[in-house]
Amino acid sequence: MKIHYGLIGLCVIVFGLLACSGEKEGLPSVTLMTHDSFSISNEVAQKFEAAVGAKLVVLKSGDAGEALNKAILSKNNPLADIFFGVDNTFLSRALEAGLFVPYAPKGLEAVDGALKRDPENRLIPVDFGDVCLNYDIQWFADKGEKAPGRAGGLDQAGI
Repeated sequence: MKIHYGLIGLCVIVFGLLACSGEKEGLPSVTLMTHDSFSISNEVAQKFEAAVGAKLVVLKSGDAGEALNKAILSKNNPLADIFFGVDNTFLSRALEAGLFVPYAPKGLEAVDGALKRDPENRLIPVDFGDVCLNYDIQWFADKGEKAPGRAGGLDQAGI
């Protein structure tokens, strides 16, 4: 299972950051740094802008690892106000870098405790997904072996 984390809940803190952000179209801007595959509909972006009172600027910064590395390298002169896209693969790196501040958004208590990987709430889980492994049934049949019943058995299957 791969868990994605983000700081979308930091919208409340954004109001404090607005004074530091540049202006665009008469509104202050909020820059969201994220990975290249991030997608947001115009409708959602417009709702965010209306709720926050600022123009949303999305800064796509490479794959998840590259984006996080850019955020870490620029933490003393941040490229963005908000970062979205830290998954469990990069969780420890993000926390060790000290990029994020604790925040407990409304509704966090309803999130399954197993998904909360940071007790200080510096990273907030926003979604999770299953990982599906496909295997070649014929390969196992040809080898006279039984396919492993769980991912932990792959190393024992001679793969």
